[in-house]
Amino acid sequence: MSKQFWRVIQAVTGVAIIVFIGLRLADDWSLVTSEPIEWHFRWEFIIASLLVTWVMYGLLIWGWRAVLHGWRQYIRAVDAARIWCLSSLGKYIPGKVWSIAGMAAMSEKQGVSGVAAIGSAVIMQLVSLATGAVVALMFTGTVVLDRVLAPYTPYGSLLAFAGAAFALLCAFALTLPSLTRRLGHLIGKPGSVQPVEPGALAGALFVNFLAWGGYGLAFQLLLLRDDPVPRPELDHRNRCLRGVLHRRLPRPRRARRPRRAGRGAGAVAEGITWHRTGGRPRSRLPHHAHHQRNRRCGAVPSHAETVA
Repeated sequence: MSKQFWRVIQAVTGVAIIVFIGLRLADDWSLVTSEPIEWHFRWEFIIASLLVTWVMYGLLIWGWRAVLHGWRQYIRAVDAARIWCLSSLGKYIPGKVWSIAGMAAMSEKQGVSGVAAIGSAVIMQLVSLATGAVVALMFTGTVVLDRVLAPYTPYGSLLAFAGAAFALLCAFALTLPSLTRRLGHLIGKPGSVQPVEPGALAGALFVNFLAWGGYGLAFQLLLLRDDPVPRPELDHRNRCLRGVLHRRLPRPRRARRPRRAGRGAGAVAEGITWHRTGGRPRSRLPHHAHHQRNRRCGAVPSHAETVA
């Protein structure tokens, strides 16, 4: 009876997740169709993107099994694939913890110990975050930090590389018993997160790096479409978007040369200051007083001299 009840709960949960995803896609699709874009689908690239994504999923499943094998816990590849795919659907449910909870619960049903089930789910999430941070900082962080931090420091790229190295070091720290013990206390399960074997961690890091690269390739395949002539509205909107991004990103400031106020005949007058905008001296005195003072100094010719 309990087994039948568990199957009913699984079926209801699966239907609820599918309905939630369908409603979310319907809302997002209505926003997409409202944009002035002409869609030209290339189904060969869409199918190729889907296949690349599934291959990356297979690599991640292999990495998860490697972590479990490092703890002397074994699970069949078919069961691991089913658990991974079902738990991945939990990312679309509000709460951000259903993916880890689902993976741990279903792994325990397949004979994996509760400690290894929870620990492997937490370890794979941390490895995914660490490798994602490394990839983002290495490929886009250098450009972004160079542009944003240009007014303050010329070492934006070095900061990006340092951040990537720190994220990778945090991933290797998962082999330390003291760190994994603290992680267990943080999630409320003391002793549930065990240190990862170095070989298993290296395999998990490798497949996660490959997965992030594969996700980028799958996204690029989705962008390939047959649209030789863009619509005028879309072209105008792209130009406006580039202008907004160009204005919002800070541009590097150039050092200004100090200007000396003692240059030129008109600089004899009192109250003359040089402004940053423009290259002409401006007087703080009224115009007629400044004109009379310059005439007395010989800088401005009189009316009789002009007529002559």
